[in-house]
Amino acid sequence: MKSKYIHTKDLHNNESPKQIVPTLTDLFQPKSVVDIGCGTGTFLKEFKNCGVPKVFGYDGDWVNRDLLKENLEQSEFLSCNLEHTISFKEKYDLVMCLEVAEHLSEEAANILVDNLITAGTVLVFSAAIPKQGGQNHLNEQWLGYWTHKFEKKGYVVDDILKPLFWNNEKIDYWYKQNMVIVRPLDFKYSEILKTNVLKDVIHKDLFLERTQRYDTLRNGEQRPKLYLKLLLKSLINSFRS
Repeated sequence: MKSKYIHTKDLHNNESPKQIVPTLTDLFQPKSVVDIGCGTGTFLKEFKNCGVPKVFGYDGDWVNRDLLKENLEQSEFLSCNLEHTISFKEKYDLVMCLEVAEHLSEEAANILVDNLITAGTVLVFSAAIPKQGGQNHLNEQWLGYWTHKFEKKGYVVDDILKPLFWNNEKIDYWYKQNMVIVRPLDFKYSEILKTNVLKDVIHKDLFLERTQRYDTLRNGEQRPKLYLKLLLKSLINSFRS
């Protein structure tokens, strides 16, 4: 199968999971965790390091197996098409789905939501916002888009993780910016957490990344091939107008 996503060790490392997972473990005390779109299993490895006895990951068969085996046993992973309904053998205490939804077609969004709420009790969810950019992003949406879909299923989206991670420079901005908790109405937290009252926000690191990219383009610091490509696009557009 043609690769829909290429994992690299530089980007898909354990630094963000090491910062995030202990907090989630303390908050939910899960005995089992499933990661839908687990990539190379970095988050699941950290859950194991935090003492969670059972973890399992699902992702496409393009996942780099050499990187995967550094984090998960073969019995802890199953390749599947995330745009199709998944048959889960059990229900997990905690469901992870981080920066996956944007890689699936919009037609599969409802299937993904159904898979997530079927997989377990409480979800930690994040998805790329519009113009975030990234490898093979097909469906970038504001949080409200996903909130509406979960609420139709009787679930509540709690934006309570931003205050915990926002200023941690060791965490990739897309997690800090996009992570929320999705829970059933009757679920109770072990502690009271401060809610983020600002919706549809971007992290300063994303803003800086985009402006720096623009600055290098404007200052002539990109490769000549790129400017030639832009010139050709401009000429084509001028003839069309």
